[in-house]
Parts: sequence; C-alpha cells; structure tokens
Amino acid sequence: MTEQYALEELIDNYQNKDLIKAKVIIDHLVILGKTEQQKILFALNKWEDDFALPVLVYLFHKRPDVVRSNDKLHSAITEKAAANPSILLKNLVKIEPETYKYVELVGVTKLRAAIPRLRQFLTGTSDQKLVIESIRCLGKLKDRQSVEPIGEYLLSTELDLQNTVVQALCIIGDDKAIALLSKAIELKGEKASVVLNLASEIKNSTALEVLNYALNSSDTLIRNKAKAALIESGVDSIPFVSKNLSRKDADLLVHSLNILQEISDEASVKAVRQFVDTSPEGSN
Repeated sequence: MTEQYALEELIDNYQNKDLIKAKVIIDHLVILGKTEQQKILFALNKWEDDFALPVLVYLFHKRPDVVRSNDKLHSAITEKAAANPSILLKNLVKIEPETYKYVELVGVTKLRAAIPRLRQFLTGTSDQKLVIESIRCLGKLKDRQSVEPIGEYLLSTELDLQNTVVQALCIIGDDKAIALLSKAIELKGEKASVVLNLASEIKNSTALEVLNYALNSSDTLIRNKAKAALIESGVDSIPFVSKNLSRKDADLLVHSLNILQEISDEASVKAVRQFVDTSPEGSN
C-alpha cells in the first residue's frame, strides 16, 4: 500500500462516512514508513471529529506505540474526546475490540455520564481488557456504587485484574472499599500479598487504613510487611497507628508502639508519651 493510495482511500472513506473501510486502511498503516504515517495521520486529524475520532481510537487500539510516541497525536485524541462526549457515549453502546480505549478516554476526560454503561461492563462481558479498563475508570471517577461489583473481582486469579481492583478500591476509599480490602488480607496468601504490595505503593488514606488493619493479622509475614510499609510512610501513618493505642490487644499495642518509635516524629513521640502517662499498660 502506497501513501497516495492510503490517502485517497481515507478521503473516499471520509466522504462516504465508511468507518469499516477506514479501519482497514489503519490496519495496513504499519506497512508505511513513519514519515508517510505522519502525513496520513495529519490529514485524518483535520477532518470532522465524528469520523476522525473513531478512526484515531481504532489506531490507538491497534498501534498504541504509534500514538504514545507522538505527543501531538495523543493530545489530539484526548482533546477530541473531551470535546465530544456524545461520540464517546455512542461508541460504548456496542462492544467492539477497541471499546476499552473509549473507556480509557472516559477516565481521562472524567465523563461521569458513562458510569452506568461501565457498570454494565463489569458483569456483561468476558472481554478482560474491557473489564480491567472499566474498573480502572470507575476507580478514577470514584464511583461508590461500583464498589461491590468491583470487589467481586478480588477473587480473580489474574494478577493484572487483581492489581486493578485493589488500585480502584484504594482510590474510591469508602467504608465498603476498606472492608473488602481488609477481608482480602484475612484470606492471607497471594490475595493478601497483592493488597499489601499495592497499598504499600499507593499510601493514600485508604491504603494506610488497610495496612494498619493488617497489623491484626496472625500471619507474621503480613504483619511485618504492614509494619515496614507504615514506618516507611512516616508521619502520614501516625493518625492510623495512634488509634491502636486505645485497643486492649497486647500484641497490637506492641506493634503499634514499635512503629511510632521507629517513625520518631514529634507527633509519634507525643502519642507514645500520652499512652505511657494515661494507660496502665504504659507503666509496663
């Protein structure tokens, strides 16, 4: 396929609004060199968004490397998506191989009108890419009504899916999300490791709440990992760990005091002193 032929075909597809044939041209775009690709993409980018955006999203699906290596092209797709929410919503109705890319753009543009459709994807498709992207997007949009259906995927054996679920629940961060993540820690084994690893990386308030909960585990490895992450988080951990000092669990008290002493910040020192001054346990 030559550059001239590809351009002529795309122009004809544009005039006839024939997206199917335009996608065939995109499928063969890799045959052309980078210079020729850029000329074709430049021409495509100037056309009306109702034709150009679906073709560009299809390109994003087929050749994400081409799009991500071209900042102007990537920005153009995002800008077109932000300016045309109706096109995004229209292309979520029917599931196509590139639908997950429209979901990604929904997350980027914060299009909350798409939330009901994204929830449907959690239970209405076996397309794992689409499920993962929908979970990621619902997390970005902090959709609390999606917490329970998202949580169902914590039991998945697919690591990418598990990671996405934990990240989404940590971002949403309501009581139900915290309870689901805490329950996963109680399962121990691989599920607990996934939650702890990501909570240790994310370190927002939800993640710290979950890490603090993990101090209750009877599993030494889980407790030690949680302690290390809380100590590494420093002063941000103090409000969560300090709450443990009012508990009657002797082991939890020891772990919490050790963490606060390791952090050794003015606030942690104050919490330890207050515990020693006011608690019978403190005298020991």
